[in-house]
Amino acid sequence: LTKVSESFRKEAMKEIAAMGGKKGIVGINEGLKKAYDITANTLDLKESPACKKGEICAFDNYNTQIFLNRGDEPHMKGSLKQANTCSDAFILQYYEEPDAKKAAFGHDLTTDDWTQIAKIKDVYGDVLFAAPIVAVNVAHPLLTYMYDELNAKGRKFTFLCGHDSNICSVLNA
Repeated sequence: LTKVSESFRKEAMKEIAAMGGKKGIVGINEGLKKAYDITANTLDLKESPACKKGEICAFDNYNTQIFLNRGDEPHMKGSLKQANTCSDAFILQYYEEPDAKKAAFGHDLTTDDWTQIAKIKDVYGDVLFAAPIVAVNVAHPLLTYMYDELNAKGRKFTFLCGHDSNICSVLNA
């Protein structure tokens, strides 16, 4: 984030909350309940070392906190963040492991189950980077660089590669 003020934060939170309808951020998380349950069951989260230490036994903290600070990427705390970490790892494992059952720690997941797990990381990205005011703020330096690079005289080749957060912010900006 390049420019952050209290009015920016207020507008960003309003736009993010709108993604969850009347319930705001809680509504976003409620919309992921099925995905959270599939992910937690596949991880055997209730039997995990993290649960036994009292850290996390379920993705049930729906009061996601979002942090918007100048010079930092938008980030969050809560179940959406925790489940995103798991979702991201699962999806990478799904693509890297030829045996889908092995990738799912011995569980038989359907295509819909995998889609639900992937939905978590998609929603996570949207919450942090798709709100219009956030997208423009985050994408501006990259778009300026891209503009300059693509308009450089004599340029014969430019290779641009992005991550999901870059792509989300640029497309929404």
